[in-house]
Amino acid sequence: MIHLQVQSGFSFLRSVCGLEELVYTMKSYGMKAAALTDHNALYGAFKWVKLCEKMVFNRSLA
Repeated sequence: MIHLQVQSGFSFLRSVCGLEELVYTMKSYGMKAAALTDHNALYGAFKWVKLCEKMVFNRSLA
């Protein structure tokens, strides 16, 4: 299962979820990949890539 629309707390007024929480939760559900689709901001992109590399998790930015 791959989740192709994930928004973090960096998507202003749309989500309050932290990147760490997202990555660990997706990993615990057995997901192998996800795409970070924050609106109007790429502030979390670098942290997203680093967390996914740490968890051996396929990632994408959109």
